[in-house]
Amino acid sequence: MKPRRHGSHLAWALALGAAITAAFVAGRGSADAPPGRYTIQTDDTVRDDLTGLIWQRDVATTARSFEGARTYCEGLALAPIWRVPSVKELQTIVDYSTLRTPPVPMIDPGAFPNTPTTSPPFWTSSAYPSSTGLLLGYVVNFVSGSSGWQTRDSMGRVRCVR
Repeated sequence: MKPRRHGSHLAWALALGAAITAAFVAGRGSADAPPGRYTIQTDDTVRDDLTGLIWQRDVATTARSFEGARTYCEGLALAPIWRVPSVKELQTIVDYSTLRTPPVPMIDPGAFPNTPTTSPPFWTSSAYPSSTGLLLGYVVNFVSGSSGWQTRDSMGRVRCVR
């Protein structure tokens, strides 16, 4: 990717970010999460029967920074060892199997009934590489099914996993 002569390093980083995100989303076919593959557990969690991951069923309505999301997951009382999922883990619950007209979230509504249909996107624990010194993190948008990045001090939602 050739940096733009009239732009700053940030413009180059944005262009690179868009290219990497496009490549990542293009390879998302194996991450389809069709309805019916989850077990809703009595402790308000959801077991993904394909991956074995246990997900927080409901999402807090408060948006948080990257560090705030991590602190929130680590403090959950549902069970020990909650954490922010990686971008690959979070992509596995995006449901690409049906075409939905926004603002319907691309996620199984039976397993995850209260997934918001508005911004901000959901944090992942995956760092996004930056040559500009900015601290960036991958995020997943359940309205579009896409992944991208934002600065770690930006606000995002979180769905914790164990």
